[in-house]
Amino acid sequence: MIEEIFNENEDVEAYAKLQGIGIKLFITKKTVIIGREPGEETEFEQKLTLTGSQKISRQHMKIFWDGIERCWKIKSLSKNKIYVNKELITKDDEARKLENCAALRFDKFLVYFFPAI
Repeated sequence: MIEEIFNENEDVEAYAKLQGIGIKLFITKKTVIIGREPGEETEFEQKLTLTGSQKISRQHMKIFWDGIERCWKIKSLSKNKIYVNKELITKDDEARKLENCAALRFDKFLVYFFPAI
């Protein structure tokens, strides 16, 4: 279950979107932490809550804009699995570049990453 729910007709200003079956999450800050209990949002960091699974860590992953390389990246914050385009990433791995339409699979969720153009 996704805590964030958006009206289809609502205009949302966002840097990127994660979308899958029954899921639409908008990334509205240059850093977002996604997890079961990601904590309080700050001025610079967005928090998105996913519920309904113990396989989603409190802070499962971080998606952020790398201003030096000028690209979006993903970093695993969890011992639980995250796949990017069917490739496993672990919390010991360095942050990985996210391409347009990258497939992200974690637990029962499959979403695609769409950066704003």
